[in-house]
Amino acid sequence: MALLQQRGRERARASILRRVEKGVLTLEAMEELRDEYEGRKRLAERRIRVCLETRKVGVRIAIEKIGDAAEVAGRIDKEFEALRVASSEAKRLVIEFPRSELEEARAAIRNLRSLLVQIDFYSSIPTRCRSLRQLLAAAPHRYLKEVYKRSMELEIWRLALNREVCVASHRARIGESKKNAELGALAKILGSHFADVSRLVAEVFSVLHATLNSTESLASREATHLVACAEVVEMHELLQTRLVADATRDALRFGEEPAAAVEKLRASPAGAASRDDALAKLYDAARRRAAELFAEHHLRFADEDYSQTSALLGAATKLVADLDATRKRAAPCVPDSWNLVRLVRAAYETHVHRQLSPLWGKTTDLEVADLIEVAEWLDYYNAVIDQLDPPGGGEDDDAAAVVEHGRVALRPRGKSESFRAAGEKMMRAYLDRITAQVEGWFASIRTREATLRQAADGQWLTTRPEDMFLVVSTQIAVAKEHAARAAKANSNANQHVATVSLRCLEELRADAARSLDKVDACVDAISDVVLRGLAFSFDEESMSFRGADDDDDVEKTAEISGGGGSSSGAIILKVEQLCAIANDSLRVQERCEDVFLSELDRGVSLQSVQSVLKDVVADYGDLAVRACEAAAAVPFLDLRETLSHEAPGSAAWQNRDPDQPDAVDVALETIDEYLADFREWLPEVLVTKVSRAAFERLVVSYVDGLLRSSAVFSDADAAAQNLLRDQNKILHYFFPHGASGLRDPAAVADRLEILRVIADVVAANPPDFPRYALEHLVAEFGTDTQAVLLSLVSRHPAVASTLIISQRRTTLVAQTKRLLQDVVNAMPDGPALSTTLPSRFAPLTPAGFRLLRGGGAGAGAGGGGGGGPAPPAAATTS
Repeated sequence: MALLQQRGRERARASILRRVEKGVLTLEAMEELRDEYEGRKRLAERRIRVCLETRKVGVRIAIEKIGDAAEVAGRIDKEFEALRVASSEAKRLVIEFPRSELEEARAAIRNLRSLLVQIDFYSSIPTRCRSLRQLLAAAPHRYLKEVYKRSMELEIWRLALNREVCVASHRARIGESKKNAELGALAKILGSHFADVSRLVAEVFSVLHATLNSTESLASREATHLVACAEVVEMHELLQTRLVADATRDALRFGEEPAAAVEKLRASPAGAASRDDALAKLYDAARRRAAELFAEHHLRFADEDYSQTSALLGAATKLVADLDATRKRAAPCVPDSWNLVRLVRAAYETHVHRQLSPLWGKTTDLEVADLIEVAEWLDYYNAVIDQLDPPGGGEDDDAAAVVEHGRVALRPRGKSESFRAAGEKMMRAYLDRITAQVEGWFASIRTREATLRQAADGQWLTTRPEDMFLVVSTQIAVAKEHAARAAKANSNANQHVATVSLRCLEELRADAARSLDKVDACVDAISDVVLRGLAFSFDEESMSFRGADDDDDVEKTAEISGGGGSSSGAIILKVEQLCAIANDSLRVQERCEDVFLSELDRGVSLQSVQSVLKDVVADYGDLAVRACEAAAAVPFLDLRETLSHEAPGSAAWQNRDPDQPDAVDVALETIDEYLADFREWLPEVLVTKVSRAAFERLVVSYVDGLLRSSAVFSDADAAAQNLLRDQNKILHYFFPHGASGLRDPAAVADRLEILRVIADVVAANPPDFPRYALEHLVAEFGTDTQAVLLSLVSRHPAVASTLIISQRRTTLVAQTKRLLQDVVNAMPDGPALSTTLPSRFAPLTPAGFRLLRGGGAGAGAGGGGGGGPAPPAAATTS
């Protein structure tokens, strides 16, 4: 209060000071202050009086309310006391009331309530069935699911009521109660009253089956219809599972057979098969749709002037397209467990097989174009069906969907095995036809004599490449024309062109193989003639050599290099013919890629053709090389007399005048003359191969002639000098060729190293042979090294001299063999030396040498000749 008083005084003082003018408080100002304070006082008094009056009224009302509340509380206390007394009395009465009568009363109440509900439901069944049938008739697919649910509720209620009646009847029979007759009458009444329910369920399944059995269901123009049917089928399948379980449980409870109870359930509308019937209806619809679509499109294609085969295949293609459309439109509308695509595929495939099987049953009556068209379509079908109906998930991958006893048995399988076998049959027939045509044309080309002609650059050629590729181009043009026609119905039509190309390539390979055999026969014939011209002839029957004077059959034919034959009957081709074969082979290689690869699109077909094309190009490349090798052998026909009379190692060779031309000089001059012609007749790349082959054949012939000779070396050192002199001559001629790129110069020197090694062996005093020389001989001659070494040793003066006693000769031979065996044992991969020795030291059996008859111009010095085993790979040094 003091604080308030203090604040009041301060406000008063401030108010008075506001009235002061020039420091003087006038009477007028004091009057105004007094009046102002008087007014404020009166206002405060009025407010205080109003507040006091308001508080008085509130207190009076509160007092009245408290009185009323006290009165109400008194009444409530009295009522609660009465309720307590009544509750105690009621509790006493409940406790004293008999419990059994109370339970009976409760059961009676429940039964009465249930009876009232059932009576209401029972009375409305006919009306509800009529309303549901009206809904189903107004919009079958819109209300199908809803009507099915309501009808199944009624059917389940009927089944439950019948089950209760049966239970009551069973109890009545056991107790011999008089209610048995009443229950029988009740069951009869229920059966007649629920007839509407059975009819309603039958109508629901009738609409369901009619929808599924319609071909329009597969077209799925109204997806909601198929979805509604699928939902109803699956719901009924689940309902059946529960009903079967209930029927089995009830049968076991009443001592009945569960199988009989389940069979009884199956006879009711609710127990009828659902999913199996649905699949059977869909399968039947698919069969009818296949027949309709196939007939429609077959007639349309026939009217458009398609061939009979093309019309059939076009209609079948439409079925495949419709199957794919079913997969996209209808299959998503049904559960995956239905395997709709597999089911429709089985029906379609059965119809297609029935329509197309006559085609592969009479392949001889079809044209070539029809054969490949059918084969390609079957491949196309399996490729598509492998995506639409992949294999797996079943035991039998090749069984169709079949309808057995109203059930559809589906077995996944992927590609059709029957169509695959038919496609292979058609392709074999087509390839046989194409092969026969191509073989006939190529045979006609072979029967015509190839005319030699020289091109403007001087190279020898024939018309065979042009003739062969005329056939190939014709076949591919026909194949492309067919592919263009079939492209509208077959996206894989380009495979036809690839197949024809492969057959043509195979025929070209066969032609290359025949030409190669011809060239090889020519090489064998040249080797045979040259062999007969040597000082010693090889007798294959006795596996030994004999002098040419002892052979009365040796043919002395002049100018054999111009063409002729050998004693074995093989044809020796002219050198111009061999050049033409080599040149034609290169031309075929060039034409192959232009003709075949340019005709195909990029893809699998191109890859298959490329694979075979590589083999063809390689075969003709090999033919060109072998023809060059044969051409390189021709000069040795002219040298056979020279090599025969002045063979290396012979007496004439040992006694020759170093200042006069010898056999090696003549051979090099002859080879040089031929090489001059080859440079004009062959391209540079083939001239290189001829030069290599001529060099190799010269070295082989020299070594072979040296080992064939049986003349004893009168002077071992002189013989060694002759060998080194001949080595230098050959090296002097061919080394410049190596420098010009015809052969690696280092390889020329390495190849001639064998002559120096033999010279070191000949010059050595047995058995003191240089170890490196023996190692080189083992690398060259392999298992026959022992026979080669003994051949040279047997002609050494220290062994062959008549002054040497037999025991000494035997000792030298034994020491030589031991030394050689030690060298072989020290080598990491030393060969097993042959234990078969000739009956005399010289001449040697040809098993270990590069004989002209069997070795060829390009083989290594240790190569096996005719009649002897091939040497190990380590024997080749060139």
